[in-house]
Amino acid sequence: MPRLPIRRVAGHVMRAMIVAALTLAQVLTSGAPPAHATAEASGKPHYSIVVLVSSEPNGTESEELRAIRAFVIRRVAMINAAGGVRGHPLRLTFLDDQQSAARTQENVRRALADERLIGIVGLWNSSRGATVVDAIGASGIPFISEMSVNKLFAAYPNIYTMTRSIDHEASAINAFIKAGYRKVAFVGRDKDAYTSALHRAISDGGTPVAVTRHIAADRTLSADEIKQLASELKSSGVDLICVSLGSDAGARLLGALAREGIQLPAFILLGTVGKVLRNPDGAGYPGAMYDVAEGGVPKLNNERLQQFVRSGTFGRDLAIFSPDALGYGARYADLVAMITTLAGESEANDPRQLRRDIGRALSSFTPGNRIYRGWAQDWSFAEGRASSEQTLIVWRPAGRAFFMLAPLQYVRVGAEVRTVPVVYVGIDMTRVYNIDTSERTFQADFYLSLKSERDIAVSQIEFTTAARSLLDNRALVSIRELDSGKGRSSGGVRLYKVSGKFMFNPALEAYPFDTQKLSISFQPLRTTEPFFVQPPPAAARDKLFEVDGWRLATHYVGSDQDLIVTIRDATGDPRTIPFYKFNYTWVVSRLTTDFMLRAAIPLLFIVLVAYLAVFTPRREFEARIAIQVTALLSAIALYLSIAKPSADAATLSDRLFVGSQIAISLLIGLSILETNRALMGRAIVRMPVRFVQFVLFPVCVLLVTAAVVRLAGGVTLPDWLRPALGYAGITL
Repeated sequence: MPRLPIRRVAGHVMRAMIVAALTLAQVLTSGAPPAHATAEASGKPHYSIVVLVSSEPNGTESEELRAIRAFVIRRVAMINAAGGVRGHPLRLTFLDDQQSAARTQENVRRALADERLIGIVGLWNSSRGATVVDAIGASGIPFISEMSVNKLFAAYPNIYTMTRSIDHEASAINAFIKAGYRKVAFVGRDKDAYTSALHRAISDGGTPVAVTRHIAADRTLSADEIKQLASELKSSGVDLICVSLGSDAGARLLGALAREGIQLPAFILLGTVGKVLRNPDGAGYPGAMYDVAEGGVPKLNNERLQQFVRSGTFGRDLAIFSPDALGYGARYADLVAMITTLAGESEANDPRQLRRDIGRALSSFTPGNRIYRGWAQDWSFAEGRASSEQTLIVWRPAGRAFFMLAPLQYVRVGAEVRTVPVVYVGIDMTRVYNIDTSERTFQADFYLSLKSERDIAVSQIEFTTAARSLLDNRALVSIRELDSGKGRSSGGVRLYKVSGKFMFNPALEAYPFDTQKLSISFQPLRTTEPFFVQPPPAAARDKLFEVDGWRLATHYVGSDQDLIVTIRDATGDPRTIPFYKFNYTWVVSRLTTDFMLRAAIPLLFIVLVAYLAVFTPRREFEARIAIQVTALLSAIALYLSIAKPSADAATLSDRLFVGSQIAISLLIGLSILETNRALMGRAIVRMPVRFVQFVLFPVCVLLVTAAVVRLAGGVTLPDWLRPALGYAGITL
């Protein structure tokens, strides 16, 4: 049999090993098939969904719009990877109107021409929406808009809105005005549907509107007009200005009024306080400001969204957005997923019947009946087919650079508006210790501050993450009151010293380079005595404290809600009650010095000794095998001797040790193979053996060592290192 040239053999071997490595890397690194692969493989026709968005007139996209695109694209990719809509792939289209009503109409005509369309999401402007609701309503296509003026689509049962209705917002705004003001002024955008509806609602709300101005969207008041308006505000005796011009125009107006000596509180109706404060004119306005919260409690992270981001569900490219943009993008992704979920519940394949089935299913999502649990929030639709989320009033104290919830909130329950207090909660952590991942508990000492208009005490709060006694089920928390808040210097702030044991859910896959989330969660003790929690600004929260054996990475304050399923009445019909909970969360990383000194470095030396034995002469076979077998036994003994947490799955430490044992066993096997002269005499066998012994093995050891050193230093692995490890068959 002719012998092949060594270069040709080496080339064949290298190509074979590269193909094998790539195949192994694909298996190890791909958790799911590519987007569309599973659904499109079925060969079934697609279904379409359209998202209507609005960039700036010049095409510039806001961070919120970029987040919407990123989140919806990712959600649709996940849907298609999971099989699409019962095997039918889902096709996504974004249509941008650049804030032009004519383009909105053209986009809707284009969308409705698609016979495979099963739903439309988006369109935040009620004025532009008014030009297309008739066409969409007549089509019967499910449409979840972002229009607040729900009267525009009242006649069309297939149209919903992801935001609160104008009636819902107006009830809270009017209750707020009645509680603290006698006479108001209204300055709004002319010919704007949302502004006009709010003006009517406030005028009919019982509080006199003494001054009214309607200004065209493309017009700015002259200096003389500003002086005249300021004079009217002073002479009329108004004590609140309602501004509905948009954030930038509203900021310019307030800045001009401030220069005329106006310092009245201002309620920003169209726009947000946050965006007004970004404008120098708005930031310099001396009076207090209010608006309706977008995305829940200010400066309070969405706990559910934070967990998704930390789990890597979104990928690092989606974690770059601000909390506000994250929430906005996740809302749109939720509604796209809701429509496709309902489509999957239908037995129909014809898009026309599928639309009707989705429309009927959407009508079942009502408060207390059915809720869709999304990434951003729990979704249901109240009266008027508008989102059932509560209207919260945001307050920027006079002269301050931050904003928060107003002390009292006005929550609509059916036809009734109830007053719900806000508790301003501060936690000054002093120490976290005894973090036990096996017992799933940690202990903490901290000072708790409470301030509320309703004088809420700690006895009205339940620590939901507190560990409980096995004897009497009492929370293992010690609370001592330091200040009742009734003294002159207290300012109404209650102060407590709290020490306790709390539970958490450890994630140990990356042990010993793991990061854990420690939360102190609390909620109202009774559903009949609700309250909202407002944390202090991030700069005012204590960040430096002792964490035994761990390093503090970051912290945040979040909120979520439990869903309590009970019965409605004697008939047994189900009823769902949302129960809000709030939490202070600290993210800590384990200190790895002990593991590196006691396990990682000794293991590296053991592997190094096993590798160096390869260089012993072939005639010293017994010595080589003795060294490598001793190294294998040492690695096993070291693994059995080190402390390991109780985990349900293999940790990174387990994978490192088992991988090392497999690698040393491979070296032993190759050493034995070298004794077979018949096989080693053939280049096609000898070349791969030498390559693994002298090249592949040390390269893999170096890659793993580099990864371990970086992880031990708290540094994220670079983008090039993970694929390199994957090609070597190593997952860290």
